[in-house]
Amino acid sequence: MRGGPFAAAVLLALAGCASPRSVSMPVDAAPPQALPASETSSASVRGIAAAAIAGGDAPAAIVALDHLAAMGATVSAGGQESYAGLVGPDVKARLADRFAANAVPVRASQLETAIPADSPLVEGLAFDARSGRLFAGTVIDGRLLTRRSVRTGWQTVAIGRPTGGLFGMAVDARRRLLWIAVAEVEQVRTPGERSAGLLAVNIDRLRVVRRVPLPAALAGSLPGDVAIAGDGTVYASDPARGRVLICRPGCAALAELVPEDVFGSAQGLVLTPDEGALIVADYGDGLHRIDLHTGQVAPISTAEPAMLDGIDGLIADGAALIAIQNGTSPRRILRLTLDPSASRIERTEILERDNPDWGEPTLGAIVGDRLFYVADGQWERYGPNGTLMDDGGPHDTPIRSLALPRE
Repeated sequence: MRGGPFAAAVLLALAGCASPRSVSMPVDAAPPQALPASETSSASVRGIAAAAIAGGDAPAAIVALDHLAAMGATVSAGGQESYAGLVGPDVKARLADRFAANAVPVRASQLETAIPADSPLVEGLAFDARSGRLFAGTVIDGRLLTRRSVRTGWQTVAIGRPTGGLFGMAVDARRRLLWIAVAEVEQVRTPGERSAGLLAVNIDRLRVVRRVPLPAALAGSLPGDVAIAGDGTVYASDPARGRVLICRPGCAALAELVPEDVFGSAQGLVLTPDEGALIVADYGDGLHRIDLHTGQVAPISTAEPAMLDGIDGLIADGAALIAIQNGTSPRRILRLTLDPSASRIERTEILERDNPDWGEPTLGAIVGDRLFYVADGQWERYGPNGTLMDDGGPHDTPIRSLALPRE
């Protein structure tokens, strides 16, 4: 699910700054201490840089801009002009080279399939290895689709009513269940048939076997993505209220694991291999670790500067994480290597970056040694009740396939 109020925060903040006032200090003066590597929000660093530029503080601006470049972010030509007079031509040129390198597209995926245009606003994907089924869900019509192979094409699975938009989904292979987050959003086409909660579909019979509602006490929450523990516990993120929700085995309704506003906008989430912790992507702030024994929430640190805000999809790949980042400039797909405690990122690999064939990449699923992902969610094209906001007509949704590193 897109980042809602945080989507605007991750846009370039520097281009609109006022011209910096003159300063008496030389621009080659020793800058203050660098920002800590633990600062993983490019939106926050952009804000620090913008404030320094507006205040005429050249050393602080240089530190923030260097950190932004080290994170892998880019700054537009207009943004670079906003600080040119403050930092001087040499520093501007050095930064321009670094930002240009960060903007070079990395094209590594291929088109795997496409979901027809009559199933608009595709969000979640899931794959069941036993049956070979790939699943996809739509927001506007609340439609569940499945495909066994390219030859069979996409088929609609009847899930009944009421329903809402279908968002993140995950397979519980042991119990043969596909769990889907269902949310009430304005793009859902059928008024009066909206619902919020979780839906469980038997994978082999392709029929709904459970509906877990969102209780009145948690009204306003929007289940966005899901993760499943070995004992069948289902966790769901809530980007609207900043909660994390939980459904323990046999639950009658969703409950609150992490209370409202702990996160700004909780998105993708995965369990650590030992299932002792849950890693959550906060769209505006980066990755956080929830200790499931103590309930403690802590940010995940990094060994070196890394841009970790704007993550929508988060998928476990063994002990590593695959992150689909659509709220940053540039947009990227990352592989993150964690330390044994799953509290620190030791290595960040860019698997794909600003592919010209992308629109807005959103969520994905691992299929063998590849990542299948939605390459263009098209959220910007749809308004209330699924109304198209432009005259371009419905488009197919491309699903791309990306090879994952294997040691």
